[in-house]
Amino acid sequence: MDRGFKGIRDSLKFLQDIYKNGYGPSLDLVLNGQASNTSAEIICRKGKLGITLDGIWISGNWKKDGVSPWPNYEKECGLAAMPTNEGQDPKTVTLAGGWGLFHSGKTLDNKEATFDFLKHMMSRMSTFRSSPPRQYLHRKDIGEMDEYTKQPFFGFATKLWRLQAIVRRTINILPYPPASSPWWKA
Repeated sequence: MDRGFKGIRDSLKFLQDIYKNGYGPSLDLVLNGQASNTSAEIICRKGKLGITLDGIWISGNWKKDGVSPWPNYEKECGLAAMPTNEGQDPKTVTLAGGWGLFHSGKTLDNKEATFDFLKHMMSRMSTFRSSPPRQYLHRKDIGEMDEYTKQPFFGFATKLWRLQAIVRRTINILPYPPASSPWWKA
């Protein structure tokens, strides 16, 4: 089995075609650590961006308390599912599904306090209110909260994530940690 190599090569070819044919922004705008910010906070708001391949979390920039508030962004932007490479089932794909909380090895001296801290940070409301987690789904119970799903685009995105969770359980998909190694091989 290919284990994703063909799909990765096809994705890289897609990106190559975009830049080779002049469909994308100039490389000085995207080959830096601020490319996503430039796209979300400046170019998109000026109506000069036809599509951005990003995630639902990008809308966090445009909320009232975001870094670049944008009134009515939900009326000027849209969200679409990313189709599978050749339209095969399940018809859409997402890389969503990773979130972690880490602690230093120095905290091992006080395991009880470390556990209490992690337990607090992963509690339902602490997790929902923290940022950026309120900008993407990483817990089923949060995905069922009206306060979460009534945010612009989030109901739609939650349905996509639920579908992908089912797909990942039912077909042989690379787990996240080794999933990056095919990129290096491609």
